[in-house]
Amino acid sequence: MTAPAPPPPGDGLSLADVAETVCARSDAVHIVEHGPDRYAAYADGLRDDAGVPSTLRLLRDEQQQTAFVLVRDCINFGSGFHPELAKRQGLSGARTVEKALLERVQAHGVPDGRWLSAVTPDECAELFGQPRSGAPMELMTMFAAAWNEFGRLLCERYDGQVAGLVEDFGGRAARVVDILGRLDCWRDVSHFGELTVPFMKRARLATLGLEVAAREHARTRFADLAQVPAFADNLIPHVLKTDGLLAFAPELEARIDRGELLEHGSPEEVALRSGAVAVCSRLAAASASAATAGARTPLEVASRLWKRGQQPGYKRRPRPRARCFAY
Repeated sequence: MTAPAPPPPGDGLSLADVAETVCARSDAVHIVEHGPDRYAAYADGLRDDAGVPSTLRLLRDEQQQTAFVLVRDCINFGSGFHPELAKRQGLSGARTVEKALLERVQAHGVPDGRWLSAVTPDECAELFGQPRSGAPMELMTMFAAAWNEFGRLLCERYDGQVAGLVEDFGGRAARVVDILGRLDCWRDVSHFGELTVPFMKRARLATLGLEVAAREHARTRFADLAQVPAFADNLIPHVLKTDGLLAFAPELEARIDRGELLEHGSPEEVALRSGAVAVCSRLAAASASAATAGARTPLEVASRLWKRGQQPGYKRRPRPRARCFAY
């Protein structure tokens, strides 16, 4: 576990600044310019999705909740495989995976590092109810690799327990990204020309999940949460494009509509994710300045946009997809 920390964007720029630059240079994705009032009103309209996810409320206590967040977010990727997954009735691919893991935790407790470091692709397929062939099995193999790596970290540094890792975070969201970003399956860094774009989607999402678990118990965990950039996946830019805050080039839109997989790390895919980061940052800043009741931080904006994307109007249209560990 000696990999270097995720590199900063460079030149003193924030991730949001780099994301803005990517969109300004991209031929495929553009930010639709709006004034602060439009952004503030839009962010204010996201407030109805606030609250603790029901999944966490179904777990025994805060320690189990925090452990569940990290074990879940360790495999919180695979959207490019979801159209081919065996899904539970009425559930998306992501919710199918989460529900199966929840049931496992309720029955047997959160897996420790020893179980995670040894779990096999076949065992993942059994746990998540997936066929042992084709794209679903490819994803199960990736799940096993991610859990194996995470389990080894727990065994080598924290006596196999997630609680020790959480304690090592020291109440700093930036340290969550630093520690998890040293693992190959969590390291989510792209490039656009000479620009380094450390998206670190799942690590940033994990900070939000850990904070939400703490708030369920009437306290906060991370004092620096407001400084964490938005997490960037494939659904958030789809929602922003549908709502007129992002625009895609006709060629890219046609590829997405055909269901064509994008290459992870390609200029188009990096620009899509950058658009999500940049617009979420604008929305959060406008919301805070206007003192609205809606989402105030980039992470809150991103979370509520993701939930908005579960609505039928957004799900009817194809969204951009890639097959990777990032999202």
